[in-house]
Amino acid sequence: MNRPLALLTLATVSLTFGCGPEPQPGRRHAPANASPPAASASSRPTAFTGKLEPHEDPIDALKARTYVLATNADVVHAGTTAGVVSWSFKDRAHPTQLATVVLPGSVSGLTLFGPSRAILAVSTGPTGLVLVDTSNASRGRLDRLSDAPWKPEARGGCHAVWNATTADDRLAFLACGTGGVAEADLADHARPKVVRTLDVDGYVRDVAILNEAAGIPKDKASPRRIAAAAGNAGLITVEFPAAGAPRILARLATTGEARALEVHDGIAYVADGAAGLRIVDVRDPGKPLEIGRFDPKTVDLTRGVTVQGRTAFLCLGDSGLMSVDTSDPKAPRKLAAIDPRRALNRATAEGSLLYAANDASGILLLDIAKPEAPQQLFPPPDPKAAGK
Repeated sequence: MNRPLALLTLATVSLTFGCGPEPQPGRRHAPANASPPAASASSRPTAFTGKLEPHEDPIDALKARTYVLATNADVVHAGTTAGVVSWSFKDRAHPTQLATVVLPGSVSGLTLFGPSRAILAVSTGPTGLVLVDTSNASRGRLDRLSDAPWKPEARGGCHAVWNATTADDRLAFLACGTGGVAEADLADHARPKVVRTLDVDGYVRDVAILNEAAGIPKDKASPRRIAAAAGNAGLITVEFPAAGAPRILARLATTGEARALEVHDGIAYVADGAAGLRIVDVRDPGKPLEIGRFDPKTVDLTRGVTVQGRTAFLCLGDSGLMSVDTSDPKAPRKLAAIDPRRALNRATAEGSLLYAANDASGILLLDIAKPEAPQQLFPPPDPKAAGK
């Protein structure tokens, strides 16, 4: 072998074996001679690569990007590029991976329901809705209960499922993109199905139930009344009566693109894309009234919002997270901002803790006891960055 060819061969070998992926905070890396993490049989798909053989869970793909979270005490379920990863945050500084399940499609929404909140409704966009049993997560198992992808006869007119909300252990409503809003029956966990849909002439990414638990007055509340974040069509309230056809109650135009919402104490907090936050009184679902707005003045969109007490936390994509005081909804004001390395997609508050889906960095955990000064708990803050 001549000298230039030998050097080229040596460089190729070095690149092949010397450059692994950069470890992500909180990732559990197995030694080279260790077996991959255990997963349920239902999460081991067979892919065709020229010959038929089973393939292990694509763990790297599962953790590549985190889009949404659901919490149940100290167990956190992360919706990712390729399925769901469950973590234990008993030790907040050192979370441990519990279980995984591989699903066909990126996860855009997670909702826990049922006894002990053990059933996870997983929204996977064009591949539909999947139900997963999380009751054995601490034992290393997430068990897929229903078909994935969702069969056409089960999905009806719901072309894609971006999020779901449950009124009880059976009744659910789905954000169906161009398909509008759908009523779904989840009674048979093996065969969830769409009962009927309502086209709202908008792109629906999120839905919230307007019942008494959401602060709607008793005479106006119903588990069958829904607020929908409908993209350029704004905020739309709809009703799916037990008898009769579903109908639109009201429309409220927003200047941005309504992407997500939460309803607390009769107030809807709407993540309105480039227009920031919209605060809407929905105590009368037939007459929603905007009472406040907040422009975060950031480069990226307001992708998500979660509310704890009188504070709204805005997920601003590549512009990070911002806490906003909404004590006076007519004059919301900025409290603090955090700009982690990766994009902030969605967040959920659990008491004084906030868990955020931090894209390629996984899960970000903050102490929000003082929303004007959130403290990062995980991953541990970089002392060098803090000193800048």
